[in-house]
Amino acid sequence: MALRARRVARARRTAPAAPPDRLARALRRGYDAAMVTVAIRELFFRSKVSAAAERLGVAVKLVPLAATLEQTVREAGGGLVLVDLNQPGILDQVRAAKRAAPVRVVGFLGHLQTDLMAEASAAGVDEVLARGELTRRLDGILRAG
Repeated sequence: MALRARRVARARRTAPAAPPDRLARALRRGYDAAMVTVAIRELFFRSKVSAAAERLGVAVKLVPLAATLEQTVREAGGGLVLVDLNQPGILDQVRAAKRAAPVRVVGFLGHLQTDLMAEASAAGVDEVLARGELTRRLDGILRAG
């Protein structure tokens, strides 16, 4: 019995700190930050985002191939949206998703695609990152919701 109590106490000391109150922050911003919608077709980045979200305890909704970003965002009720800006027609889908629900859109692209970066900002993408920058900041972006 004493051994079990010591194990429990040790587990509590080494357990990671509880994540910040994401729901309260989301309500202040006007959307549900507990859900991250991922519109990424590339398997490498999809799995990277899914693994990071699972590690941080963040719910992820992947946009199905047959669905539009607008439909998925509406079902999720808003929140954070991660998009690969190299997908055909994604900027039109971002505009529609922004009209459908209150969302924060973070898009990524190749670092040399400056024209697409300007178009994305004009289309309503809140933050445009290069692929490498997304990889470095992914945990922080998911935590912030």
